[in-house]
Amino acid sequence: MSAPAPASRPTGRATTLARLPCLIVALALAAAGLEQAGAESDLPDALMLPGSEQRQVLYAVGDQIYKCAPPVSDGAKRQWQLIGPEAELFLDAAHTQRFGHHFAGPHWEAVDGSLLKGKVRTSVPAPKPGSIPWLLLDVTSAGKPGVLTGVTAIQRVFTEGGKAPEDPCTDAAAPLKVHYEAQYRLLAPAR
Repeated sequence: MSAPAPASRPTGRATTLARLPCLIVALALAAAGLEQAGAESDLPDALMLPGSEQRQVLYAVGDQIYKCAPPVSDGAKRQWQLIGPEAELFLDAAHTQRFGHHFAGPHWEAVDGSLLKGKVRTSVPAPKPGSIPWLLLDVTSAGKPGVLTGVTAIQRVFTEGGKAPEDPCTDAAAPLKVHYEAQYRLLAPAR
């Protein structure tokens, strides 16, 4: 009785084709990692805060709410004026892990009840048309202790949408909600 013939292994082109799905997945994961890592270096210098480190990244989904403001001078037309944001905050880009709420003030409130209020320090135009500016905000007050304790500044970056129309509004116009998404990066003094 003879021994069974050894199983043949693919060689050359057959090996490359067999590995192609794994290679595609690996390249996609590497590209995603590079995109995320590159995002840090893509922030304008004006939004950087030396001596601080990032504590948390939050993903916001919601609306920027505007009202029709009266003219500021004779002959001027009414323009949209920001009332404030109304957005949910998440720990993940897929928006499955809720962190808290973002609302007018501007305020950021975690589900544990800790709260921050911010004031704009620097504003930079968003690279995407129709998107609200990127901001560096100083934390001006904090609520009860919790997960937000120790945060001293916030970056609003990678915004999409949220910008009010440039066309004048009418005095009868109801408040306008414009959908937006953004990352809020919570900063604390470097250790």
